[in-house]
Amino acid sequence: MRKTAAFLALALLSVTGCSAILGVEEGQPLSAASESAEPVTQLTKKEACVELFGMKQDGPLFESIEFISVTMSSDTSDDILENTAIRLLNELNVIHRQAPDEFVPLLDDYIAPLDEMVSAFNGTLYDGPSADIEAFKAAGVELLETCEVYDQSGL
Repeated sequence: MRKTAAFLALALLSVTGCSAILGVEEGQPLSAASESAEPVTQLTKKEACVELFGMKQDGPLFESIEFISVTMSSDTSDDILENTAIRLLNELNVIHRQAPDEFVPLLDDYIAPLDEMVSAFNGTLYDGPSADIEAFKAAGVELLETCEVYDQSGL
C-alpha cells in the first residue's frame, strides 16, 4: 500500500513540482551534506534497501516522499518542517555514505531536494548544483523498483 502511495506521491510531484516548498529560486545552491572522516563499512544492496525501506515501509525513502508531498500543501509550522527535513536528510546521508556504488548517484539525486530545503531553513548556501526535481523523482522510482525485491514488510 505504501509503495502505491509513494509512486502516487512521486507522480504528484511530477505534476506540481517541488520549488514552492523549498522556498528558493531555481538555480540557488544546496547546503553541504555532512561528511564523515571515519571509515565506513559499505552496505550490501539488500542492506541498503532494508535501511531505505524500513521494516514496515517506514524507512526514510517512504517518509521523505510523503514529507515532501505533504509539505507542498501543508500549513505545518516551519519548526516541525525544519526538524523533520534535517532528521530525514541525516538518515539518508548515513545510508548514502555506506551505500553500494550503484546507489550513490541515485541517492545524490534523491537527497538534493531535502538538502536544498534544509539550506533554505538554515539560510545557508552551498556552491553545488540546484536540486533537480525530475532527477529526484526518477531516483525515487528507481530506488523503489530496485529495492522492492528486498521489501520485508509484506505490505
